[in-house]
Amino acid sequence: MVNMTISGTKVTVLVDTGVPRSLLRLETLRRIANCIHRPFLLRETGPLQSVCGSLLDVRSITEVRIDSIKRPIEVVMVNDLPHELILEEDVLRAGNSVISFREREFSWYGKSWPIRQCNYLGFAVVGPVLPATGKRSFERLFMTALTD
Repeated sequence: MVNMTISGTKVTVLVDTGVPRSLLRLETLRRIANCIHRPFLLRETGPLQSVCGSLLDVRSITEVRIDSIKRPIEVVMVNDLPHELILEEDVLRAGNSVISFREREFSWYGKSWPIRQCNYLGFAVVGPVLPATGKRSFERLFMTALTD
């Protein structure tokens, strides 16, 4: 996890190369929008679901600027997201990101932040459609695999 700022608002960021879209917690975006007095809805988007098959409460897509990075990133706003911001692989790749575990540092677009370990388990996002969507047997199987 990395602490960054979006438009002067402190945000905790999860760097996740496995998530298909960058995600921003809706409440975090509301907090940012209230500080800078801007509307935060950009356009509609399709559904996303967790790796367990449950649908996420997706609201819209918007763009945000992180710290002093000039290029805005596109994020999907999700209600009740356990992390404030999750950065996906394409966004990380565009900024030539590097995670140095030895130095405990995350570099992106030529800027560096200290990293800290995330102890949160139980949430992952996958693409728009899984064949197991809403099937309890799949969710039990997956959760069993996580706890074994």
